[in-house]
Amino acid sequence: MKETKLKAKKRSNTGKGHAKALRRNGEIPCVIYGHGEPATPASINKKDFDTLRKKNPAGIGVVNIEIKGMETFWSVVKKIQRNPINDDIWHIDFQHLHKGEKIIVDIPVKSEGIPVGEKEGGILEQVTHKIRIKVLPSKLISVIKVDVTDLSIGQAIHIKDLDIGDSELEDNPERVVLHVITPRVIEEVKEEIEEEVVEEGKEEEPEEEKAKGGE
Repeated sequence: MKETKLKAKKRSNTGKGHAKALRRNGEIPCVIYGHGEPATPASINKKDFDTLRKKNPAGIGVVNIEIKGMETFWSVVKKIQRNPINDDIWHIDFQHLHKGEKIIVDIPVKSEGIPVGEKEGGILEQVTHKIRIKVLPSKLISVIKVDVTDLSIGQAIHIKDLDIGDSELEDNPERVVLHVITPRVIEEVKEEIEEEVVEEGKEEEPEEEKAKGGE
């Protein structure tokens, strides 16, 4: 796993007001925490973090967070909170790693190749985009690549079929990750959803009429 560096500033103030002020000044509030140790509130430069993500499109992986006057925190991004309106990053949780201690992380899944089923008229659909594993930090991978070349119409790849190396699976092994379906199947699913919406609307009408009658 490739390791990257990121400079941060320790912050003594917390709270929504302070966090908003940081974001206005181009900083992202964050916290670094680890097993059995107190959390360290900090902030990172938004441009630095955006650059880091652009250089590592498959996933940031392990980050060495440097804070002046403190140790370097060997960490991974555990959680990112975003503004629900414009998708801006509000806050980041970093997990401080320790040698020999396994961590639970969600790893993105990426398909490679063109399935045989697409040449037969089918459509490749990715159902699961991330899977959860337990792994040593030194064995951490940024993405799980799946070869879909031999996938025909009606065939699927499940989580249990993925190569996760030395990691332990912390997910449902029977869950479908990718499958090739026919356009007709997609239309049938859409029709079922539309029918359900119509039925729900019919059921709600009497309740609305009751409410009007009671006014």
